Amino acid sequence: QEEPNNWQSFFGGSAWEKEPNGVQYYYHKFSSEQADLNWQNKAVKDEMRTVLKFWMDRGVDGFRFDVINFLSCNGIGEENLLMDTKGQQIHSHDIDQPDIFSCISELCGYVRDYSTLMGKEYFLVGEVGHEELSKLAPYQSDDLLDVVFNFNLGAILSFDIYNVHKQLVAMENSLSGLPTLFFNSHDMPRAMSRLCHNNVEQATALAALTIMAKGVSFLYFGEEIGMPDFIPIDINQMRDIQAVNHYQLALADGKTTLQAFDKALEECRDKSRLYMQWNNDKFSGFSASKPWIGETIPKNMPTVEKQHNDPDSLWHWYQKLITLHRENQALQFGNYETLSLDNKLLSISRRWQNQIIHIQINFNDVRQSFRHNDSHIF
Repeated sequence: QEEPNNWQSFFGGSAWEKEPNGVQYYYHKFSSEQADLNWQNKAVKDEMRTVLKFWMDRGVDGFRFDVINFLSCNGIGEENLLMDTKGQQIHSHDIDQPDIFSCISELCGYVRDYSTLMGKEYFLVGEVGHEELSKLAPYQSDDLLDVVFNFNLGAILSFDIYNVHKQLVAMENSLSGLPTLFFNSHDMPRAMSRLCHNNVEQATALAALTIMAKGVSFLYFGEEIGMPDFIPIDINQMRDIQAVNHYQLALADGKTTLQAFDKALEECRDKSRLYMQWNNDKFSGFSASKPWIGETIPKNMPTVEKQHNDPDSLWHWYQKLITLHRENQALQFGNYETLSLDNKLLSISRRWQNQIIHIQINFNDVRQSFRHNDSHIF
């Protein structure tokens, strides 16, 4: 049989794969090893409830629903006919399908019903594959997800405090609940390289914003020591299947090995996936066997051991910020009284009951003076 439609995989190439030793095709939004499930099938939903119950019975505190808006809730739909400026297919009909909110509501409803039975609340986090706040916001509500990863802020390609402030204000005005605050994940280059350009002072300011602003902060391992990107030097150092697929597709399209590698490096997510740098030992704790990625430790890579012994290190700065957050209810629960920007000086005031905390974060290249009796200065 022929492929049912023209849908493309997010890892490149067709999203349809012929069954081994068969004649029919199965659908995979990502790798061919990751066959999509049909959420119109009651057996699929029942099995997912079993999986959720398995983990709740073992005491987990919540779930992260990966690319949750990609569920196939309406089966095979219309072809995706539009292309973006890079010549990539726009996924018009294979994500955000019409019944997606019903599918997610069923999942979340099952967890919340079970929470009543268990006498325990569960935290439901959604990764929604969008960077536009207008498309992210609908997935967060009392019936759906507690929070969604706000990629409108977290996935910015370069740091611009005016854009960051704009996004903070937009999230405050558009979301039904708390925003999420993060600038790192396993799917994008590390903030130390992408946003801070290995400038530790910029990293300290970004850390203060992540932990002091209103929202749920998410820290990605290595962020607290300022780990930069890991850059593979050839295709043999790449483990990300997305990058490898683009490499093979580029070769099949007639590109040279160098051109194919450049394309793979552009798409490669291994940049943020180097193992944690605990110390300068080879493999940093993986002496018994080779690590899955990065057999050679990049030069000048920060380590936990070194920063733990330096009271002025980024690691100690994160400890101070987290302690401050833990000890002040205004930082845990407080709403904004002030969220303003003047000459790249971000001013935040948050109040909870009788407690108010003032925060000033300087994103300028020069020192700035201001006067306030009870502000925290970063």
